Amino acid sequence: MKRLLAGFVFVLGVHAVLFAQENAEQIEAVPVFQMRLVVEKNTPKAEPFLQKGTGEEIWLASEIVLEDSDIVSIKKDRDRRTRQPIILINFSDAGAVKLFDFTAAHIGDSAALIINGELVVVAKIVDTIPGGKLQVTGNFTNEEVTAIVSLFNDHKKRLLIDIFK
Repeated sequence: MKRLLAGFVFVLGVHAVLFAQENAEQIEAVPVFQMRLVVEKNTPKAEPFLQKGTGEEIWLASEIVLEDSDIVSIKKDRDRRTRQPIILINFSDAGAVKLFDFTAAHIGDSAALIINGELVVVAKIVDTIPGGKLQVTGNFTNEEVTAIVSLFNDHKKRLLIDIFK
């Protein structure tokens, strides 16, 4: 039964109800990783975020295009040209299709990455992204990249532990 439940949670993703406490309250997990479309200020079904580092107000569509459940792994690496720390994201097959479809439909628009509730990257979509792999660059320090990767991986582990409690 526990294995069946684990498969169910993976299918439904992070937004699935993970467990019930003794008082039968249900707790819904918030995704650590989100990708959303950047939209114009005051667009219906949108909300403002402050970009980490700059403090600039950026409006994002409320629809989450990609999230934790679409990701297989997140790893730390270095850009081969600049040697700056980067984040490599490997998407599941379903996540790869979502990423490709989203980028194909929004060439010329911007996308935002939200990690742990913070808007960390806004990037212009210049082409489709096939293959389910995404390299996230920015002015990250080594410590920031390590923290982001650890946060995501720890979050995934906690979900599994909570399922098997």
